[in-house]
Amino acid sequence: RGHAKWSPVATAWYRLLPRIDIVEDVEGEDAEALVQKCPMGCFDMEDLGNDRRRAVVSDKFRDCTLCRECIREPRFSQKVRLARKKDHFIYKIES
Repeated sequence: RGHAKWSPVATAWYRLLPRIDIVEDVEGEDAEALVQKCPMGCFDMEDLGNDRRRAVVSDKFRDCTLCRECIREPRFSQKVRLARKKDHFIYKIES
C-alpha cells in the first residue's frame, strides 16, 4: 500500500458556458442598478454621450454562475435573458 501523496488523484469538473443577452436596452438609473445587482460583475456601463449610459454584458461573462440575481426584479426579468450554451464546456482541473 502506497502513501497517499503518490496516489494519482485530481479533482475535475465542468460547467456549460453562460450566455447573457440584453433583450431590451437598460439605460439610466436602471442600468446602474443592474450593474450593482450582479455579484460576479458580468455587466458594465457604456457611455452613449449626452449624459446617457446603458448596461452592456462585460468581458467577465464567463464568471457568471447563473444565480439569477439580475432577473429577480420584475423590471429586469423581461430585459435580460440567461441561458447556457449547450455545446461549449468550461473545464477546471485541480491537481
